[in-house]
Amino acid sequence: MTQLFKDPHAFAATFQNADPEQIKAVIAMIDGLIDEGQAEKDTAIDNYETANQTWYDAIADHDEAEAADWHALGQRDTSQLKVNSWENKVSVAAAAEADAELVQNSASDDQISAQADFDAGQLTHDKEQEALLGAKEVVAQMINPAEGRRRLLAMVKIDPAALDNVNDIIDDLIAKSIQTLAEYASALKDAKDAHDTAQQSYSAAVTEHVTLQGELEEHRKDLVSKLARVTETDEALQAAKIALEEADSAQQAADTIRQNETTRVDEENDTLTQVRGMLVSLLPGGVE
Repeated sequence: MTQLFKDPHAFAATFQNADPEQIKAVIAMIDGLIDEGQAEKDTAIDNYETANQTWYDAIADHDEAEAADWHALGQRDTSQLKVNSWENKVSVAAAAEADAELVQNSASDDQISAQADFDAGQLTHDKEQEALLGAKEVVAQMINPAEGRRRLLAMVKIDPAALDNVNDIIDDLIAKSIQTLAEYASALKDAKDAHDTAQQSYSAAVTEHVTLQGELEEHRKDLVSKLARVTETDEALQAAKIALEEADSAQQAADTIRQNETTRVDEENDTLTQVRGMLVSLLPGGVE
């Protein structure tokens, strides 16, 4: 057609003496060409608009996928920090439990030792008390002898004051024996209290360790979930990037076709419209 209408005036001149019906047939053909060109132009525009919308949608999808990926990465990092923190807490708790166990074992040994000291002290005390009370009874008898023995003791010169001193010494030994046993009892009580405290501390340390270990396992499970989510969002982001690149290429190609088709059709239709006007002027009265 380009060659056919290269010179519109020359083309129209060939119908100078043609039959009006022939001219009208050519005009109808030209109208068909104009409509066909406009349809091709409209199709190119529609294709561009479709490609352009697809491009906009791909941008939105990419931005959404990128935001989701960043969010997932943030959650993964937060979860990883928690795991790191709880691993440190568990390590500290395990060390505290081990230390508490050592203290408990030491307190247990101290209690056993204190119990042994008390038992030995009790035995010594009982023997000492028995001996001292026996001696005290003898002294009492010497201070206040029976009538039959008075004559015998009268023959033995014993200073009553000396007997009182002996009695005082015995009382002092009895008191010291009681005091010593009381000290053993006090030491045993302190050892038992220390052992009870150590047991409570160890029990608390075990509970703390177990609790933190359980929390750590939960944080580790959460991290696994967050890592899986990052994998999902990263794959979705890569797919969105590919889709955006394809949509961008398609949009640019459609825009090129739209511009080319618009230029071509507008130029061709301008020529066809010009030829059509010339042909109409050749009709009787210059009208269709």
